[in-house]
Amino acid sequence: MTLALAPNLAVSAADAPDYLAPNNPDLTTVQAAKPVGNTKNYYLSRWVDVPSLQTIVNLDGTISVLDADNAVVYEYSANAEFIRTQIFKKELDKVGAFAKDKNGNYYIFYAKDVAEGAFSEKNMVLVKYSASGGKLKEFWLEAQTTDEFYWGVKIPFDAGSCKMEISGDMIAVYFARKMFKASDGLNHQASYGFILNLETFERPAGTNAIKIPYSSHSFNQFILPVDSGFVFADHGDGYPRAFAFELVDNKNEFEDYWLWKENKQIASFRFAGESGENYTGAEMGGLAKTPGGYMFVGTYDKKNSAVAGSRNLFLLIINENLSEISDPIWITNYADKNAENAVSPKIVQIDAAKYLLLWEVYDREGDAWWIDAKATKTFMAVVDDKGKIITPAKEIPDIPLNGFDVLRHNPKTGLVHWATSGENGAIHLHSLDPLEKLNCAPPLPVGAKLGDVVHSDITAYINGHAAPTRAADGKTLVFVENLAQYGFDVVWNGTAKTLKVELGRGKAFKPISEEKDAANKPGAVRGSYVYTGIKTYLSGKMTGCVSINGRIYIDFESLAKYGKISWNGAARELRLVIE
Repeated sequence: MTLALAPNLAVSAADAPDYLAPNNPDLTTVQAAKPVGNTKNYYLSRWVDVPSLQTIVNLDGTISVLDADNAVVYEYSANAEFIRTQIFKKELDKVGAFAKDKNGNYYIFYAKDVAEGAFSEKNMVLVKYSASGGKLKEFWLEAQTTDEFYWGVKIPFDAGSCKMEISGDMIAVYFARKMFKASDGLNHQASYGFILNLETFERPAGTNAIKIPYSSHSFNQFILPVDSGFVFADHGDGYPRAFAFELVDNKNEFEDYWLWKENKQIASFRFAGESGENYTGAEMGGLAKTPGGYMFVGTYDKKNSAVAGSRNLFLLIINENLSEISDPIWITNYADKNAENAVSPKIVQIDAAKYLLLWEVYDREGDAWWIDAKATKTFMAVVDDKGKIITPAKEIPDIPLNGFDVLRHNPKTGLVHWATSGENGAIHLHSLDPLEKLNCAPPLPVGAKLGDVVHSDITAYINGHAAPTRAADGKTLVFVENLAQYGFDVVWNGTAKTLKVELGRGKAFKPISEEKDAANKPGAVRGSYVYTGIKTYLSGKMTGCVSINGRIYIDFESLAKYGKISWNGAARELRLVIE
């Protein structure tokens, strides 16, 4: 068992404006040059929008955030420190998505609406830029697409999103569109996309030709890069009225201009209601690769009744060749639709077979899709590749999600990143450590048992003075208030229920003696640790804490910020030397 507490949020404060509160524990904030679009999720809407802020993690661990409204990319270090902006001149009115390759080159997809019947007008372009912003290549498309039977792209990104990803030497763009009028006189909505070779900037042709998925209606889109290509996902409404998945790779063979060998594809359970009804009561989160295939996260009413009950978070397990898909694996069990609905589902792989789930909880009044509900809480959980919960749901206090963008994991730091918009033109880059064990505020009652405290033969020292400790789940824990006897200032606020610790420079030590436990075998259970509503801060940054017999303990190693910690396995000693 691990210490079941909520995630630690990494601190970075580069060029923070005056209005940003000091010691904010989770944000890097920069001032946008122009107003930034809202990243809130209007979850009762029938479809999504293009994310106003889009985040990617580059191969070197640096982070890039696109302001899609203004075609500006904000660049950050791997430690989430703001570095610079890269401003692009818009080729067309709309910005759909962006990507960067291993050489730091930028790719931005632009589009514009055209009038009915303007079939030959060029209204879409993918542009490749150098790392310094110089234009290198362009790929233009006319509104009347030539690679399909259907009715072109009259309004790009209509009633849906736009996504872009790179896999090997290929780049894929996939988006929603409203088409020109069909024979029935209607402008239908569906998905559309294309794949280019990164070097030639052309579509694969001949025996290398690739078929792109098609879903109608498609109210949200997702692309997962895989070794040989991409897995596409759609939030379908009519054909199919379900979440649809399709594997597109360079192994497909070309037979004739309109005759393709079909991509591997599969769909989820069917949504309630009639095909083409528009409102589905579902929300698509995204896909992650597993050792045996793929994992999908979304939200829906557990009773499959669209708007009758609360939306809950679920997973689907899909095998490698998209021939099998599981029934929903429900992660939440919300029951009051007016108070609790899972919204903004997110998934990202964080380890070989570990996956971070994030979601918000919204309340609402009534069933109308236009109701402006509000987020009340954000939660996280970690699951394995079979959907089994490793870390139960925990609240992340006061942290919003980006309603329509995807999560990005940084292998260089282990952190997960996303960006949201704030007041006065602020862009917030969030950095989350999903595997931090000691943390605060899970959705549990105060006093709920979290695990066992065991006997230990380890002795902890602060500047050579032994300090009483306890042991739990492989961690050595120290009583917070005892730190006042070891060179620290500890302040308790009974109203706010906080413990605040600061290093007291020059403060005298008054060590506390405790007899070494020789009678009990290390590892034998001596008690339990429980959840506490008290929050503990080390020099302004919240750290994880638990309660043992009414006393608040933290991980001894969290004190490493004040000096150097060393471990002597032979002597069974853990030492902190304050610097």
